[in-house]
Amino acid sequence: MSAMKDTSVDFSEETILSGSYTNSEVLPLLKNEETLKQTSPTQFIIEVPNRVYDCAKSRLDFNIEIPAVASRAIRVSNVGYPMIERLQFRSRENVSVVDIPTFGEYTHDVAPYMTKMSNFLASDTNYGAATLEGVDDRGSNLFRNNSASSSSGSVDLGANPARPSATGASQASKFNNTAPQYVTSSAVGGALFLKYSIHLSKFYNTALQLDKDVYYGQNMRLIVDFAGVNKFAWSGADGQYATGPTALPLSAGLKVSGVKLHMAVQTNGVLIARSVQKVQKSGMQMTIPYVHVLQTSTPATASKSVVNKWNRSHGQRLLANITSVRNFSDALNLAHDHNNVAEAKYTEYQTRLDNKNLTEDRVDVAEMRDYSEHQPLLRGCVIQNRDDFSHNSLIIDSWKNAPTAEWEDDNNNFRLEGQSLDQ
Repeated sequence: MSAMKDTSVDFSEETILSGSYTNSEVLPLLKNEETLKQTSPTQFIIEVPNRVYDCAKSRLDFNIEIPAVASRAIRVSNVGYPMIERLQFRSRENVSVVDIPTFGEYTHDVAPYMTKMSNFLASDTNYGAATLEGVDDRGSNLFRNNSASSSSGSVDLGANPARPSATGASQASKFNNTAPQYVTSSAVGGALFLKYSIHLSKFYNTALQLDKDVYYGQNMRLIVDFAGVNKFAWSGADGQYATGPTALPLSAGLKVSGVKLHMAVQTNGVLIARSVQKVQKSGMQMTIPYVHVLQTSTPATASKSVVNKWNRSHGQRLLANITSVRNFSDALNLAHDHNNVAEAKYTEYQTRLDNKNLTEDRVDVAEMRDYSEHQPLLRGCVIQNRDDFSHNSLIIDSWKNAPTAEWEDDNNNFRLEGQSLDQ
């Protein structure tokens, strides 16, 4: 369960409305490649110099190298960034600007409804059986794809009567419609080299998404914990999704390499001087979005109430509360499973805020009321119908001006109303 709030950073920064930029490549401290562990994370720390830069125009690059498995196909979970377990952006004194301990699960939840359809279609691509090129929005693994293929590539609409579900099993083809490609697969006995180039603007509802120049007045650190292999990759019996293959863990040997951060650094001397002088003379604060994540394990009972407490310690205003009901398993093809097709995880729900119902009565999933309740929030995003929504099932309580796929930061002023947390 996650909620988006705005909070104030405790150190100074400056906002600039325009300028020109140069690319500054920053490598991690100590290493930029390492063999991934099976179940525990592998951490990379990138020291960001004290400059004036725009995070949204910056990008994070890395590769995932997966060796071949004899007589089996490699599969990698798509949508969001399941290969990243935790993401932090903080000062060396540990003042936190971003800290999402379940980053893979969070981005898997929000990426489909925060991604604009126009960006999704512009990122349509075909790629070979051994290489995945992830550039711009393609880095979020949202591919235009309506059918399964025996290789890792997309095929023409209707060329195959099946397409992969979120767990790699087969589901019916959907003609005249686009949908996320939930799983990438190699050919049988083939290796995968996955190349990602992700704009930080795709780290939705965080300060890294804001398209504005910022001067923090000190070095910052981007800390990326890559997930254990079992969190995002596995092997299947063959290259065809239609058989619904049993998922098995991959052996050791997966490697993350080429880790680097490309910072968009301001080059306009006048704007740089203005930013620095402002901080040195009087400083300033900026309201930023901040994500808090809560996880609750529930027994297999007929009904269950989950209570989350949000207060002033979490931020100034509550913008949205996003709930996903996930599979108890936390590995392989079920690690990011929150699909509710055929009411597999819940049949109805009702949410409350301060003991006041946010819906007049219980929302019946079988009657498609969950989809109709969320349609205003889904407008313009890649979730186009109830089937897509069921495969990416969420319960979203959103207050005025909370971000959606159609939300725009007018005049670069991040002013969101939400529910006050001062009470």
